[in-house]
Amino acid sequence: MRRLPHATSALSRATLAVVCSLVVASRGAAAGEGHFQPLGPEFLVNASTAYNQYWPRVSMAPDGARLAFCFGNGQDPNARQFFADGTPATGNLLCNPTYSQHVQDEPEICYSTTGNQLVAWSERYGYDGEIMGIFGRIFSPNGVPAGAEFQINQIWQASQWRPLIAARPDGKWLVMWSGDWDGDAMFRVINPDGSFHTPDIRVNTFDNGAQVDPAGAVAPNGRMLLVFVDFSGFGALGTGTNLWMRLYDSNGSPLQPAPTPLNTSGFTSTDQREPRVTADGNGNFLVTWEDQSKDGSGYGIFARRFANDGSHLGPEFQVNTATLGSQRNPKVCSDALGNFIIAWESRAQGHADVHAQRFDALGQRLGTEFIVNAVTAGDQKSIGLAAHPSSGLVAFTFEGPGVSTDVYARLYTTYLPPTAYCTAKLNSLGCLPTITATGSPSMTASTPLRIGATSTLNQKSGLLFWGRAGGAVPYYGGTLCVQPPVSRTPIQQSGGNASLADCSGTFAFDFTQSYMNIKGLTSGDTVYAQWWSRDPGFSGSQAISLSNALEFDITP
Repeated sequence: MRRLPHATSALSRATLAVVCSLVVASRGAAAGEGHFQPLGPEFLVNASTAYNQYWPRVSMAPDGARLAFCFGNGQDPNARQFFADGTPATGNLLCNPTYSQHVQDEPEICYSTTGNQLVAWSERYGYDGEIMGIFGRIFSPNGVPAGAEFQINQIWQASQWRPLIAARPDGKWLVMWSGDWDGDAMFRVINPDGSFHTPDIRVNTFDNGAQVDPAGAVAPNGRMLLVFVDFSGFGALGTGTNLWMRLYDSNGSPLQPAPTPLNTSGFTSTDQREPRVTADGNGNFLVTWEDQSKDGSGYGIFARRFANDGSHLGPEFQVNTATLGSQRNPKVCSDALGNFIIAWESRAQGHADVHAQRFDALGQRLGTEFIVNAVTAGDQKSIGLAAHPSSGLVAFTFEGPGVSTDVYARLYTTYLPPTAYCTAKLNSLGCLPTITATGSPSMTASTPLRIGATSTLNQKSGLLFWGRAGGAVPYYGGTLCVQPPVSRTPIQQSGGNASLADCSGTFAFDFTQSYMNIKGLTSGDTVYAQWWSRDPGFSGSQAISLSNALEFDITP
C-alpha cells in the first residue's frame, strides 16, 4: 500500500511560491475513490527572488521521488529540483551558461523514463543562424548537467519558438515547436543522449496562413498524437482559428495521410486555441483547449477523448462549470488507469486563479471544480501540470505576486476514506460483527474518527487491533485482517442486553488527534483496524469473535 509524502511546514506567502500536486487513486479501487485534498500550503519554487520569475513548468521523476521545475529567471531559463515532499533538492540550475545573450524564454521541462530531464526553450538572439531557435540541455537525475546546451531545430531559417516536450516510453523525448517562414507545426524526437532520432518533421500538409502551437502526447505503444492551431480557416471550418490533429507511429511516420479536424461540429467565427494533449496508461488520448464562445462568457475550457488509433471516444465536452469571466490556458495530465485532471486560469473571481477539475477514464467528473491556490491576492497564472502515472502524485506550477513575480507550488493527494474490507467471523449465535466508522481520520478536524462494531455478543470484553498492513489470513476459525506489527486499544465491554445472551453488544473507539500523535501517526499514513472480542460459545482457541476490518488514510 502506498504511503504519500508529507507536506512541508507552512511558510508565509510573501516568501513562498505555488506548484500544485495531487494524487489520483492507485489502490486498484474504483476510479476517483477518496478525498482529494492538499498536502499542505503553497511553497516557493525559485531560490532567488531577484528579477521576475515567470513561465513555470513542472515534471515528475519516473519513480515519483522528485519534482523538476523550470522557469524564466530574468532573461534566462532556470531549473530546480525538489523532493516529492516539497523540500528543495537543488538550488537554481542555470540552463544556458553559454548561449546567454539577449532573451532566452518559454522554457519547458520533461523527465524521461530514464530519470534524466530535458529543458528546452526559445532563444531570441539568433544562435541557430537566424532570429529565433529552439535550444535545450539535459540534466541527470540528481540535477547535474549531462552536457552543454545544444540546438534542437534542424531547419533554422526564419523563427522557431515555443517548445513543448512529451516523454516517450523508450526514454526519448518528443519536442514540438512552431517555426519556419509562415508558421508551421514542427516536431523532432531526441534520443536520451541528446542525439536525434528524427529530423525536423512538419505536421501540417497545408500552409496558407499559419499552422502553429503544436501540442502532443505519446501513448505506451509509442504512438504520438499531434494537435495544432490553424489560422487560415482551411477546409471552410469557420473564420476563427481551428484545431487539427494527426497521428504518428513511434518512428515519426504519419499514420494518417493528412491532418484531420479535431472537432466535427460547432465551428464558428471565434477561436479555438491553446491545445494540450495527454496519453493515459490505456493508450487513449485526451485533448483540451480554450474556446472563445461556447460557454457563454468569454473563453471556456473544452476537451475530447480519442482512442489509440485516433478515432474519437465521444463528442467534445465542457470542462469548466464556473463560466463568469474567461477560462483560459488549460493544461492536462493523466494516470495509468485513465483518470485525468485539467487545470486552467479562471477569472471567475475577477482576477486569475488556478481552477482544476478531475475526471475518470470515461470522462465523468470526479468531485467538483476547485481552486488550487490558497492565496488569491493578485493573479495566479501561467500553469504547469504533471502527474505520476501510478503513485498518483501530480504537480501544478504557476506564477504569482511575491517579492516581484515568483513561482509557487502546492501538493495534493487523494486520501482513502474509511472503507470496510475483509470478512467477519460468524459468531456462536449466528451474527456477523460489523465494523463501523463515523467522523474523520484527520490531524486537524474537530470530530475524530470513531471506529465501532455492531452485532457483537453482549456483555463481552473486546479491543480494537490496528496496524499499517492489511491482508486476509485464516485465523482461529475466522480471518485475521490486520497483519503485525499491531497496536491495540484498551479493553472495553460490549454492553447490550444485561440478562439474555444475544448480539446487542457494541464497541467504539475514537482515533483522536492526541491518540494519533502519541502513536506516531501522521498525515498520509494508511491504517487497518479490526475488532476482536471474546466468544465463549466456541471452545478452546476458537473462542474469539472477529469483525470485518476498516482501511483509511490519515488526512491533514
